Amino acid sequence: MTPSHSDAYRLQLTPGIPCSRQSVGQTELNASSGESRNWLQIAAGWILAFTICHTLCAQTGFRPAVNVRRDAQSVVTLQELQHVVPNNARAAMDKGVKAMLKQDWKQALDYLKKAVASDPEFVEARNNLGICLFFIDPASANTHWEEAIKIDPYRGVLFKHLAVGYAVTGNLDAAERAARAFMELDGTNEARALLGLVLHEQHEYTTETLALLERSGDDYPTARVLAARVLIELGQIRKAKAHLQAYMSEGNMERRREASELLDYIDQREQATNRTENR
Repeated sequence: MTPSHSDAYRLQLTPGIPCSRQSVGQTELNASSGESRNWLQIAAGWILAFTICHTLCAQTGFRPAVNVRRDAQSVVTLQELQHVVPNNARAAMDKGVKAMLKQDWKQALDYLKKAVASDPEFVEARNNLGICLFFIDPASANTHWEEAIKIDPYRGVLFKHLAVGYAVTGNLDAAERAARAFMELDGTNEARALLGLVLHEQHEYTTETLALLERSGDDYPTARVLAARVLIELGQIRKAKAHLQAYMSEGNMERRREASELLDYIDQREQATNRTENR
């Protein structure tokens, strides 16, 4: 058996887009799970994705920061072009986003609830409200993302967040469907990494899972470690070792201990094979 491990990866989860078509900000997701696969118990591992929930912040010691980034590659959907957001809903959403960036979650929730109440089809407001609700009431967060997708089924970010929401609440089959939709709409290495992790969590050690993790490894180095695990399961030990060595040589620290343990496991396995062959 391979060493016990906690499966983690790092992704970007995107708060909604305010007045302009440029991204307001993004926060990193550092997700983890144990051998028990109990997603509710490991929800604290997703705290960096959503930067919410005072209780979990206090319990885990996480103090996540919001990294503001402009993104000129945002895709405008037909719903966004056709839907006119009332000024009061827009103003409330903008104030909610500013509160999120300041990590004032109570004020953010108040403003975002007002925005959605003023305009139930305001997708960006629903997306951000889902983010703020996530650790307080994950089911409600998923509901808002589901409703947002009904309004506009062509925004990949909604499926990305919903995939995370389903995974954390233990519905991996639904998480896979959402991740596949995100992959179809987005097609980036972020989407590949997310789908690859969800498949990995379902013990789908297939060539598809491997391809997704290998393809996304340059942008998300942790995917190299997960790819190595899949390769070990597929019996491709040398290739797994190469992935782990590449991960270690790049100076990544996030899963350095796990990569080192896997390399030790491979070395022991190779030594045992050599002893058997020399008898």
